[in-house]
Amino acid sequence: MIRMSNGRCFSRIQWSTAWLLALVCSAAFAGWALAESAPANPTPQQTVARLAVTVSARLDKETESLIKNLQASGEAAIPAITAGLAQKAEPLSVALMRALGGIGGDASTSLLVQLLADGPASETARLAVALLENRPVRRPLSAAELGTLTNLIRTSNIVVAGGAARVLGKCLMVPAPDQLAPTLERFESEIGSPSDVASLMSGYLSPRVYTLNQFLLAVSYIGKEAVPMLEQRRQRAAENSEVRKWLTLALGMAGDESVADDLADMALGDPDRYVRCVAVRGYARSAKQKAIPLLEVLASDKTESEYSGSSMDTRPVLLIGMAAMTELFRLKHEQASSSK
Repeated sequence: MIRMSNGRCFSRIQWSTAWLLALVCSAAFAGWALAESAPANPTPQQTVARLAVTVSARLDKETESLIKNLQASGEAAIPAITAGLAQKAEPLSVALMRALGGIGGDASTSLLVQLLADGPASETARLAVALLENRPVRRPLSAAELGTLTNLIRTSNIVVAGGAARVLGKCLMVPAPDQLAPTLERFESEIGSPSDVASLMSGYLSPRVYTLNQFLLAVSYIGKEAVPMLEQRRQRAAENSEVRKWLTLALGMAGDESVADDLADMALGDPDRYVRCVAVRGYARSAKQKAIPLLEVLASDKTESEYSGSSMDTRPVLLIGMAAMTELFRLKHEQASSSK
C-alpha cells in the first residue's frame, strides 16, 4: 500500500493505473496541441513554419506530409522555401531541399544551383547535386556557381564528382570548353589512378565502369560540341591504350560518327563485359540509325552481370542484351518521330 499526504491509501496496482492514465492524457494533450497548431489549409509560409517544428521534434510522418504539401503548391511555394533556407538550419534546410526537388521548372532548378555556391561543403550542397542531375539548367551560371561545380568535380569523392559533372553537362548556357575541362581532368585521373570504389553500390555495372560512366553521361549531355577537345585528348593519349579506349567511348557518347567502327568492335569483343555494355550505348549514339542491325544481334546476347540492379531482384541481368534493347527502342522511337 502507498499512503498519500492526505491520509488516503492506494494499492500499487491502483497507483500504476493512475500513473499510466496521466501519461496517456499528457501524450494526448501534446498531440492535440500539435494538431491545433497546424492550420487546416495552410499557406506555403505556414507550412514552412510548421516544418521547422516537426523536423526539430522528429515528427517524421508529419514532416513527410508537409513536404508533399509544399511540392503540391508548385512554384508558389518557392518564396517560402527560400525564406526558410535563409535560416541556415540544416535539418530544416534538408527537408526544404527535398521539397524543392519535387517542384519542377526553371525557378526551382535555379535555386538549387544557387544553393551549391552558397555552401559547397554542406550536406545541402551534396543534396543539391543529386537533385540537379537530371534537370537542364537554362540560365548562365555566376562565377561562384561555375567555380563551385568545377571544384566539386575536381576534388570531391567520386560519387559527388560524377554527379557534379553531370550537372555541369546539363548547364545549357555554359560554353562547352568550360563544361568539359574539369570533367575530362577528373575522368582521365580516374582512368589512370582510380578511386577506391570497391564498396560502391553500382547497379548492374562493375564499380569502376559505373564511376567512369558518370563522366561519359556528362559528355553525352554536352554533345557534339565536346568532340574537338575529346579528339585532341585522344590523339595525345596515343601511347596509353586504356585512356585512348575511354576517350573513344566518350567520343561515341558525344555522337562522333568517326568512332562507330571502333565502338562496334569494342561492343562485340572487349574482354570486360561492363565495358562492352557502355560501348553498346556509345556505338548507338555514334552510328545512330546505322547501328540498328548490330543492335538487333546484340539484343539476344546472354552475357550476365555479376551484380544486381536491386537487392530484391534475384533474376540475372543480361547487361549487353538489355543495353542493346534500350538503344534499339530509343533509335526506333526517333525514327518514327522523324517520319511524322
